[in-house]
Amino acid sequence: MKINNLFLLCLLIVLASCTTAKKASEVKAVYISAAQYTSISCEELFDIAEEIRFRTPALARAVDQSRKKDKTVEQVGMWLFWPAVFFLEGNADEQSALALAKGQLEAIRSAGIKAKCGVNQINSKESKEEERIKELQVEINQLKKISEKKKQAKTTESKIKLIEDPSKEVSIQKPTALRSVAPDYNEDLRARDREGTVIVLFNVDTSGEVFNASVFKSSGYKDLDQVVLNAVKESSFSPALRDGVPFNYLGMKRKYTFSLED
Repeated sequence: MKINNLFLLCLLIVLASCTTAKKASEVKAVYISAAQYTSISCEELFDIAEEIRFRTPALARAVDQSRKKDKTVEQVGMWLFWPAVFFLEGNADEQSALALAKGQLEAIRSAGIKAKCGVNQINSKESKEEERIKELQVEINQLKKISEKKKQAKTTESKIKLIEDPSKEVSIQKPTALRSVAPDYNEDLRARDREGTVIVLFNVDTSGEVFNASVFKSSGYKDLDQVVLNAVKESSFSPALRDGVPFNYLGMKRKYTFSLED
C-alpha cells in the first residue's frame, strides 16, 4: 500500500511539469538580421518600431492566457483524468509570434545604432510602453482579486468598474493575398535534386506591396530559396488596416514545400 502511494506521488510530481507553455516574460527574441532595415531612414525606423510595440502587448497577453489555460487543464487532469495532461497543446504559436516581435525590435534597434539614429528615443519610447503595460497589468490583477472575493461572497451585483483596455477598441485587419505568384520550380532545379521547405519572412506596405522579404528558414539550397523569394516579391496583397487606415504590416510568413516526387 505504501509503495502504491509513493508511486502515485512520484507520478503526480512528474505530471505537474508536463506543460511546455511559457510566460510572456520567459519568451526570448528570435534572431532577425538588422540588414533588412539598413536602407530605411531613422524616421521610418521609429514608425516601424511603434507599429511592432503596438502589437506586442496583445501578443504577450495571448502567451500568458494560453499558458494559464494549459495550467488549468494540467491541474484538473492530474486529479480527474491524468492521461489528459499528455495532450496539452502548449503555447508554441503564441510564443513564436511574441519572439518574432521582440526579435524585430532588437533588429531595428541595431539598425538604428548603425545608422546613428536617436536610438535613445527608441529605447525611451519602448521603456515608457513597458511601464504603461506593467501599470495596467497591476491594476487588472488587483481588479481580478476584488472580483474573486465578490464571487466567493455570492454577491449578485458587482460594483467594480474594470479598466478598459485601449487595444480592444482598435480594429486590425491583416493583409490578404490579391495576387499569389507561384515559385518557378522548374526542370533545372529538379535535375539538380533541389527539394525541401522554405519559409519566407516579409512585410507589406500601405499599398499592398511586399518589402524587406528574407528567408526565415532555408531549404539548404540558395537557388531554390531565391526562386521562392522572387515569387513572394512579385506577389501583392491588400494593405493591413487599423481602424480602416492602411499601415505597414510587419512579420508576414509564408511556407513553401518542394518535393521531387510531386
